[in-house]
Amino acid sequence: MTSNDAIDGGPHAATPFHPPVRRLALTLAAAAAIAIISACGGGDDGGGGRPPASKLGGVAATGAPFTESVVRVYDRSGTLVGTSAPVGRDGQWELTLNEGAQAPFVAVASRTEATGETQSLVSVLDTAPAAGTTTRLNLSPVTTLVATRLSPSGQPLALASEVGSNTATVTAQTLGDKLAEVRTLLAPYLTAAGQTAFDPLRGVFVVDGTGFDQLLDSLYVTITPTGSTGANVEVGLRASSAGAALTPLRFDSTQPLADIVAANSAALNTPVDPAALVPAGTAVQISDLMTRATACYALPLAERVASGGTTAAQVIAPACRSLFVGDDPASYLSNGSVVSATGSFSGLFNNGATGIVFDQGTYEFARNNGDLVVGYRSRAVSGATTYDSLVVRREGASLKLIGNQYAYSGGVTAYHQYRVFPTLAQSGFNYHSSAYNLQVNNTTAGGVPIFDRVEVQTPFGTTLVLRPSAGGGALNLVRSNGTVSGTSLLRVASAFESAATPGSPSTLDTGLVFSSPQLSDAEVAAIPAQSVWRFRYYLASDPTTLAAEQAYRTRSRALTIAEFRTRPLARLPASTLATMESTALASGVLALGAGPVAVSWEVPAGALPPVNLTLFGVRSVAGTPNQSFNDGATVSSVARSGVINCSLATVNDLHCNGTGPGFAPNTYQTGLHLYSTDSAGRGFNAHYATYDLTP
Repeated sequence: MTSNDAIDGGPHAATPFHPPVRRLALTLAAAAAIAIISACGGGDDGGGGRPPASKLGGVAATGAPFTESVVRVYDRSGTLVGTSAPVGRDGQWELTLNEGAQAPFVAVASRTEATGETQSLVSVLDTAPAAGTTTRLNLSPVTTLVATRLSPSGQPLALASEVGSNTATVTAQTLGDKLAEVRTLLAPYLTAAGQTAFDPLRGVFVVDGTGFDQLLDSLYVTITPTGSTGANVEVGLRASSAGAALTPLRFDSTQPLADIVAANSAALNTPVDPAALVPAGTAVQISDLMTRATACYALPLAERVASGGTTAAQVIAPACRSLFVGDDPASYLSNGSVVSATGSFSGLFNNGATGIVFDQGTYEFARNNGDLVVGYRSRAVSGATTYDSLVVRREGASLKLIGNQYAYSGGVTAYHQYRVFPTLAQSGFNYHSSAYNLQVNNTTAGGVPIFDRVEVQTPFGTTLVLRPSAGGGALNLVRSNGTVSGTSLLRVASAFESAATPGSPSTLDTGLVFSSPQLSDAEVAAIPAQSVWRFRYYLASDPTTLAAEQAYRTRSRALTIAEFRTRPLARLPASTLATMESTALASGVLALGAGPVAVSWEVPAGALPPVNLTLFGVRSVAGTPNQSFNDGATVSSVARSGVINCSLATVNDLHCNGTGPGFAPNTYQTGLHLYSTDSAGRGFNAHYATYDLTP
């Protein structure tokens, strides 16, 4: 499942807020490194001659407080010299430095989710606090950018070890120089927020959506490693309803300042309207919404919904009804889905959702009508964790749920796939691809698809077409020859895993859809993080008339191939791959049985766990056209096994054994993927393709 947010918030995974369909806490891939912190001696605390303790403390925030993170400080030797308690809802942290710790110091605030994703902020201090005093040090995306400029590898999480090994120099001079560089790069934003004189490292601010915190809410900063010695950096203003979108800054983390300024002159010389910033106090309102949602789901099912209730009208708890605009759940509409036991906020009607906690609310962007898209995390009592987003509207002093008010399913997300060929000795053709997933459910009426087609206008100036198929749960892209593919992924870049394999996957794996030409890493890196895609809907009942147009905005761009290759992925066990190889038919496919398909997987360190499984296949009967199909299952982020049942998509779908959950004779597996999402709304999967690639 993906967590898109379009100009609306996109299609959503099966969460307490959304039915099944298919922020910026700066996410820095993989943990790294070691750094610095320390205290100076001096004085006597009256405790047997031991000097009074020295402390560091401040705020860790991305606009929203960096809750549940732990701050660790390393000193000039790369030794850990202090660890804080988890950061609370006020963003404050404090720690006592080990005796003998020596400046300079690198502070790293990190939190690792149940999903396996680690998010980090980094900051730097060049001097030690005096004995018995507390020196302020903040951690934010801005301080992380300073650390990036100090790191010779351009990777902030490596700075601590680089200081410890003397490959990075942190002095008052170098720190001041790099802070000045960051001020230059952020000048239009600092001016708009009235923060040109604020010291992001040592200045005092409160996580309340005003002042410097308002600027943090409004900015996005992405630092994406491309390997061990570089990262792509993008800094921009989150989209607002005030004026045209602004051009972000893009640069390589190791580029000299003069080169960055020259390449980004248009962005740096364009004034930012203060009205383009998120309204002051929004962070507090988002936090309040998370608190109110948690209070609703804390109520017993019998108090949330009338006995046996399945519709919005039967939501009875004031704490739940007041989450919605007009205190009425019936006001909510998102991608054609309303509040119900089988639609949006299905968790309201489910006893298993009782006790879910909603937190880490973040401002993502504003829609053209002024509604806001808000990211959030939900955690079930079982520990299962999901990231998603919502469209909210200001009503009085509160934010209320409204949805995008779109009539039809839709959405787009950045998507990344490692495609593995485990049968027919084809592993030399394994490849990585970066893509955008265009998601429109194959909505039916009486088992018949309601859509003739959906035309998608891309931010690249091209138009794509999606059409339904008999066995597909979603609309798929139409190939250049007019045939309907079995995929909704537009692969914008791809490369074989093995450098020894010549050519491009786009000319070999011809059943899929690749952009033409394929984009280079530099071209992918230049795609705006918040790009807009426009979906135009034509119904089967009137295919010549435009029924609706819906616009969707991504929360993040697709990764370059170099960036993607740094990411570990969940995977099938070696024993499963061996079984696939030994049982494959001559065409590479796997025969499906009369029962459902059981799947188990492994999650290596640093990998995101799957939240969705999808099986792809074909029904092949002599004398009849082949029928492609796909079936899926939603799984908990803490699960390591699951079952995929066969389910009918349309009245013409014949791939199930009756109505399922088993598969009909002459059905074959052509692919299986393990799908994960991160907090930025991007999708990742390892796809095991079981078919013959040769012509």
